[in-house]
Amino acid sequence: MLRGITLRILALLIPMAALSSCSTLDSLLGEERPRASIESVALSGITLDAAQLAVGLRIENPYSVALPVAALEASLSSSEQRIVSTRHDGMVSVPPRGSAVVPLEIELSFIKILKTATSLRPGSTVPYRADVTVSVDAPVLGRVAIPLSHDGEFPIPAPPGIHLRDMVLDKVGLQGVVGRISLDLANANDFPMDDAAMDMELRIGDRSLSRLRRLGDIGSLAPGQSKSLDLGFSLSATEVGLGLIDLLAGRSAKVRAMGNMGFDTSFGPISTEFDSANDVPIRQR
Repeated sequence: MLRGITLRILALLIPMAALSSCSTLDSLLGEERPRASIESVALSGITLDAAQLAVGLRIENPYSVALPVAALEASLSSSEQRIVSTRHDGMVSVPPRGSAVVPLEIELSFIKILKTATSLRPGSTVPYRADVTVSVDAPVLGRVAIPLSHDGEFPIPAPPGIHLRDMVLDKVGLQGVVGRISLDLANANDFPMDDAAMDMELRIGDRSLSRLRRLGDIGSLAPGQSKSLDLGFSLSATEVGLGLIDLLAGRSAKVRAMGNMGFDTSFGPISTEFDSANDVPIRQR
């Protein structure tokens, strides 16, 4: 009987001891726990190849000692398919009873994303979900993982569609050549291109027909919209040479347009390169 009474007493004392230890732990740590939130998300450096997704994570430390941020992990998925993942170890420490914004840079390599998600294409807007885990080393508790999430979109830019329509020679003589080329510029993206400007060079063979020049005031292009532009050129006899004169004397010539283009979007400014060539009819006035 004495043994049974002893066991019953122990059964009562063990939970009380557990409660006491929990109470002691709470008194050491307080009621607060480390907290984290996504404060900002921004795209930057958008080109045809890649972009940077900059995430600002605010981490709050309720303790009287510094809180080390052990690791940041992030994965991006679109249509339930993971397309990007990254991890950063050994970050910073959050000051006692303070907070800090810790940056998390996620590189979006469009080449890798297009290989992973074959349903995506250049020119598309990609909806994504970002799952972020902030791991901190809390006193007594040890490693604590705080999950966060964010929904957003990013573009996979396509280069502008450029078609050289025709070339008109206004003057061909001993002094040189004066003319203009008409071209069609198209927006191949699913999002508008605003305040577009471009630097373009036109070449025939290895000869420069129009050296790199700035074309501003192109304006805005809606998705799928095209706009006609005229680019004038003037070459001296020395610049032209006999080889180019022979090319211009024909009915057509293969002209190459190359350069770069910048435009604004709702995602931020985008810079793209282009290199296009096609046969262009030649007319003399």
